[in-house]
Amino acid sequence: MPRHASVRTQPEVKDYEDCMRRMDSVSALSERQGIRCFDPRDPARRPEPAGPGIVGRRPQKMDFRD
Repeated sequence: MPRHASVRTQPEVKDYEDCMRRMDSVSALSERQGIRCFDPRDPARRPEPAGPGIVGRRPQKMDFRD
């Protein structure tokens, strides 16, 4: 989602500091919509997701032996 916020910025006018300031509002909007995004400025608050998971079921053991 955060990449969508900068995708339309023309390369010649991209400004990293301005982008980081705007990311605060994008992060707040995403959070209100239930979209969790990694925050490199505060990884403890919003860590990178571990990946998809199934709620309510324990992971099954996989056996890849031939």
